[in-house]
Amino acid sequence: MVSDLLWLGSAAVSGLAGVALFVFGARVLIHEAQVGRWRASLTAFELRLPRTATVEEVARWVGTLRAMVRARRWWSILPRWPLVVETSATRAGVRRVLLVPSRLRAKVISTLGALIPGARLDELPDYLTTEKPIRYQAAGEARLKGFGDLLAVGRAEDASRHVLAALQPLETGEAVRVQWIITGARAPRWVTSPTTEDKDLPELWRSDDPMLSATCRVAVASRFGRARARSIFGRVWASLRGMNTPRVRMVRR
Repeated sequence: MVSDLLWLGSAAVSGLAGVALFVFGARVLIHEAQVGRWRASLTAFELRLPRTATVEEVARWVGTLRAMVRARRWWSILPRWPLVVETSATRAGVRRVLLVPSRLRAKVISTLGALIPGARLDELPDYLTTEKPIRYQAAGEARLKGFGDLLAVGRAEDASRHVLAALQPLETGEAVRVQWIITGARAPRWVTSPTTEDKDLPELWRSDDPMLSATCRVAVASRFGRARARSIFGRVWASLRGMNTPRVRMVRR
C-alpha cells in the first residue's frame, strides 16, 4: 500500500515536471519565433537631426513613442516589438541609425517630422544585410540601480554632449556602438490603485512624462587590442553616468 502511494506520488511529480518543461520549451520556441519575425521586419534609417534641435524636442518625440510601442503584460508569451536607436562612431564621424519594425514605420516618420522640425530619415536598405560583422573587444549593458527616483534630468543636455564628445577621436580600425532598445513600460498595480496616494509613490511614478523601458548597450572594437578597446569603453561608459544622483545611478549589468 505504502509503495503504491509512493509510486503514484513520484509519477505525479514526474508528470508535473514534464508539463512544466513542455510549457517552458513551448514559450521559448514561440519567443524565438517572434524575435525572428521582429528582426526580419526591421527597416534601418539614418537619423539626421538639425543643429537647432533641442533636448526638449527630442524628449517630446521619445515620449510619443510610448503611444506606439506597447508594454508587455506579465502573462504575455509574445514579446513586444521595440524600436532600436544606434549611435555608431568611427574615425569618419558619428552616425545615428533608427531601426523600426514595419508596423510602426509610418507612425515614427510622421511624429518625428511633426515634433522635430527639420529632422530627416534616410532609408538604409542594406544596413542589416551588408554590414560587415565587427569583433568587439569590450562591451557592457546598463541598468538603473536606485530607490525609484529619477535621474538628474536637468543635466540631460550636458550628458548628451558628454556622450558625443566621448565617441571621438578614434583611430582607423576602431568603432563604438551605443544601442538603445526601447519599448513601453507599464506601471505596477499598486501604483494605479485608487488607495495609493501621490505622496506614497516613488518619484519615478509621480512624473507626468510617459514611461518607457529601455536597454542600453555599449560595444567597442579596436585593431590595437583589448586594452585600447577597454580604454575607449571606459570613457564612453563614464559619459553615460552623467545624470547619476546619490539615490539612483546607472550601473553595468
